[in-house]
Amino acid sequence: AMQWTPWRFNKATCAVIASAWDARLPLFGQKKWKQDGKEAHRLRGLEGAMAFHRSVTGKMRDEPRIYYPYQLDYRGRAYAVPQTIHPQADPVGKAPLEFKDGKPLGERGAFWLAIHLFNCYWKGKKVPFEQRLDWVRQNEREIVAFASNPLNGHRFLDEADKLWLFLPACREWKGYLEQGPGFVSHLPVSMDGSCNGYQHLSAMGLDPIGGLATNLLPGLEPQDIYQCVADLVSRSIEVDAANAKSPDREAARQLLGMIDRGVVKPATMTTPYGVTFQTICEELLKDCDMIQSRKNPELCAWYLAKLLQKCIPEVAVQAGIIMRWLRQIAMTLGKANRGMLWTTPSGFCVVHQNREPRRKRLSTFDRSLVIYKEDPRRKISAMKQANGIVAHLVHSFDAAHMILTVNRLYAEGIQHFAMVHDSFGVHAADVDLLNRILREGTWETCSSRRQEMLSFFVCVLPRPNPPAPMMTMKRSSSNRHPRYPTSAQLTLFLCLTTWNSHCRSPLNRGLHGLPQQTGQELFVLISDGVPGIQRFGTSLGPGSKRLHHFVVQQCQ
Repeated sequence: AMQWTPWRFNKATCAVIASAWDARLPLFGQKKWKQDGKEAHRLRGLEGAMAFHRSVTGKMRDEPRIYYPYQLDYRGRAYAVPQTIHPQADPVGKAPLEFKDGKPLGERGAFWLAIHLFNCYWKGKKVPFEQRLDWVRQNEREIVAFASNPLNGHRFLDEADKLWLFLPACREWKGYLEQGPGFVSHLPVSMDGSCNGYQHLSAMGLDPIGGLATNLLPGLEPQDIYQCVADLVSRSIEVDAANAKSPDREAARQLLGMIDRGVVKPATMTTPYGVTFQTICEELLKDCDMIQSRKNPELCAWYLAKLLQKCIPEVAVQAGIIMRWLRQIAMTLGKANRGMLWTTPSGFCVVHQNREPRRKRLSTFDRSLVIYKEDPRRKISAMKQANGIVAHLVHSFDAAHMILTVNRLYAEGIQHFAMVHDSFGVHAADVDLLNRILREGTWETCSSRRQEMLSFFVCVLPRPNPPAPMMTMKRSSSNRHPRYPTSAQLTLFLCLTTWNSHCRSPLNRGLHGLPQQTGQELFVLISDGVPGIQRFGTSLGPGSKRLHHFVVQQCQ
């Protein structure tokens, strides 16, 4: 259905982008035009990208209909095949596009268009819908003026968060004011997830704190997890700045009063995907203007990265536990040269198996090249398994959620989609239907199919047979790590019912679906020190992270 969505180029938006670039206006991410070092290299790259951008718009803007093919990666995520200008591009790349077929706004469509307009403008803390509507009404005259002449030094050029998405929204609002609810809108209006990685992890963990922070639970106002993290970091900085004996006092005093949601957002967004302390430091030094303007940027970046790693898990408590546990699982299996495999709620099979690549050096006339090729006979990299498991698991879940949502919307008659992983775009008039299906799909996925899938990971191919009857298990007498049998004899399970407080027998649930042969050998990996895990009714304490060897004694 995503590939069947017809698009077209908005000629007015294309003309404004071209005029702004020709006038050398700093509206494309560059601070100034004459730069040195890395910034000069980045500017040359931007010039090349914009040259290609203008070439594509020049050739395609008169086409009556444009269709984009998509491909799925190994996690099931859908990506548009063409580059530079497509529905999943950056704001400059997707601003020229709009749905070919329009729909009358209606009153509810006008409501969601106003919300979208405000979202493209606002940079601060999330505010209730009523305040967003009030802002649009109070600034209607300026919105119309900006839509009519956007490059005339208007304040929105500096204030808008997503300028190139804000401009088409202003044009649509101008049309609505002139024609009323019957105005035919072509603009995709998107509903974005609230830190989607934490949403999935909080849902897995049935975490009320993380669920509230990511808007999984009802509330009077929209919750902002980035602002929650910023508030925690600010309070920690105030304590360290006031403590004369604190070793971090100097850095804290430089950062006092300087933390907002924009500073903490990149690290908060990427933490569910396994970002490291070193990467957070590097990103702060590279992309954060506030850090770059401090007296000692390196010290401030190191201190802030430390605080972020401390405060982020406090906002989404269960998500942090799940992430650590998943990394331990992946590391343990990786050291045993075992990969991981799971099936998402959409039926997509994901294989998480990072093997050390085979290196081959090629010598040419003027240089020597090293080519890396995947080799299924090579050993699995335990470190890559641990670093990638959280990101791959979460990405596979949001990919499944998107696919299931598109299928349900198409069944309801929706035929226009602007999907970017955890951002769901439709016509403004269809947003109410989108919101209903999103919530129904999330509830269905979390309450039934996801819980079934999380009962276990099948870690060694081939997959197990259909569910077997109840089996009597006997613990192997040997506590040492046994030698692995062949894949035909071995089925390795990860019991992932840790976070289901209603499950009193995770081991039995994890063993559900084993081959039905008496004498079958298997290995069960049970986590260490995570609340809720039990083995034969006995809670496991710290230090019990190992593979437990069992033999099927009887099949009933």
